Formats: sequence, C-alpha cells, structure tokens
Amino acid sequence: KDVISYQIVAVDAAVAENTKRYPQNENLTFVVEKMFDPVISYSNQFESSKNDFILNDFDIYIDEGFENGALHSPHPYPSPDEDDVEFNFSTVLKHPVILNDDATMSFDEVVLVEPGDSGTHYGDFKFWDFVIVEGSNDKGKTWLPLADGYDSRKHPSWEESFYSSLADINSTSVGSSLLFVHHQINMLENSNFSAGDTILIRFRLFSDPYSHGWGWAIDNLHIQIPATASRHILSPGNIMVYPNPFKNSFKIVTESKELLKLLQFDLYNMHGQKIRTKLLKNITGTITSDIEVNNGNPGVYLLVVKENGRQVFTKKIIRN
Repeated sequence: KDVISYQIVAVDAAVAENTKRYPQNENLTFVVEKMFDPVISYSNQFESSKNDFILNDFDIYIDEGFENGALHSPHPYPSPDEDDVEFNFSTVLKHPVILNDDATMSFDEVVLVEPGDSGTHYGDFKFWDFVIVEGSNDKGKTWLPLADGYDSRKHPSWEESFYSSLADINSTSVGSSLLFVHHQINMLENSNFSAGDTILIRFRLFSDPYSHGWGWAIDNLHIQIPATASRHILSPGNIMVYPNPFKNSFKIVTESKELLKLLQFDLYNMHGQKIRTKLLKNITGTITSDIEVNNGNPGVYLLVVKENGRQVFTKKIIRN
C-alpha cells in the first residue's frame, strides 16, 4: 500500500500573493489500499497477517484477556458526546468474495456496545449503538446489510457484562475470551445479494451521540468454508455463572440453538479434587442448572464445562 502526503496551499490575488497553508507545519496523509483478486472462500484466525484488512479503525493483535490474536475495534470506542453527531468505525476485507449458493459466514465475537431501549429492534431510533456486517457489489460505493445490526442484548452474557461496570453513562467493562460467542450469517437470506455476486465485506461499529462501551472483537472468521465436525456448539459467551461469590449454591445458564447430546459440569476445589459433577443429556435452548456445595469450605473453586466430553469453558468462582 502507498501513503500519500499533501498540504493545501491557498494564494490570493493580491500583488503580494499572500499564502495560507493547511496544515501549517505538517502534512495530511491518506493510505491507498490495494484490493486483491476475488476469492470463493476465505479464512482467518488473526494470528499473523494484517494485510487482508483495511485497518484504519480496527487492528489485529492479542489484547489483554485474550489468548490469541483477534480483529479489534477501538477499546473503548468513543462517542461524540454532542447532539446529532455520530461515529462509524469500520474495517474492510480486501479480498472480494464471489457468493455461492451456500453463502455462509461464521466467526466468534465479543460485542460490548450500548444496548438499545427494551423492545427496540435494528433500525429503531432508540436502538442506539450497534455492530453490523455489510456487503457491497459496487466496489464500496454503497453498502447493504448481510444481516441486521445488533448490540449487547444479543446474548445475556454480553448485556450482563456491559452493565456490570458503569462510570456515569458509559460502560467500563472489558471484553475477554470468556465472552466469545459463535455467530453464523447466511449472506443471501435477506435478498440484498444473490449467488454469483462479487462483494466486498466490511464490519462496522456505529456509535451514537452519547454513551459507549468496550467495543467489538472478532476471531476465527470463515467465509464459504464448511463448518468442521470439531466445532463446539457452545461458546464461552453462551455460558453464565452466578452469583459469584456464592454461599451454598450457584447457577449455570447455558444457551444453545443446537442439540447438545451431553453437557457436563465439574467442580474442583483449590486442591484439584473433583467435588461435584452434573450431567445433562439431549438438551437445547436456554437451560438453568443449580449446583449445590453444602459441605465445601470457603475459598476458590474451579468450574469446568464440557460438551460431549470436550472442555469448552473454565471459570474460577468463590465461596464465602
């Protein structure tokens, strides 16, 4: 990519040819990005290359609280704090994608952006901040949603986290890998695009005049690549544990749109001894499970959640 620097120079018609420069002491710059040839599929775990995205607003790195690299919006993202002003933060995939008949996109994400008022939907005035994935079939002149925008209300763990730490009207809660939720989009479902279209894809965070939060993180992006059999149905962000600290019992809420053949909860004490196990079979939807710890000592415990025998979640919890 090339960087172009320039100054604006104005010279009036006077004999003295008075001159004004903007900026006075430095140059304005912009980056010319090269778009790549179209592809039929794309995958990125965000561990190395930064060349595939236009990163004016977003960046790729390992943030605190995350084990691996991810695509990150600004943290926290700013709000204008001025009536009738809005900010948009976006990143564009530089590989155009030729859509096929099974135009599926999937990724893991954390979304901590200001929730809209109760009962509002994307497009409503009081929907407030949101994130959205969009496409363009005219080289970025116009953009249309691949699916409706959404906010932290999309998953209870995000909404709980957003409101768990507030400073005035802003959320100071920070994202982590424990909040990742798997998201899948059918890029043809809303009929904005058709099989055979070649589109650019962008991720955009909209910030309204007031109130903001941590932002958006995206990992394990797959476009028109079949899901592997090894993919977990449950993501860490589909699991909530409360209260923490607890007294004699705590609750685990799991949220799954697909059938879980076996879900296992193991609780270990501070010495690594397993003191509780609970099994759930053939479940789907939102399930609340109670874990009793009547004879344990106060201190730190470790909760391990397994899906079909594979570990998907761990969390330290405290008994008072």
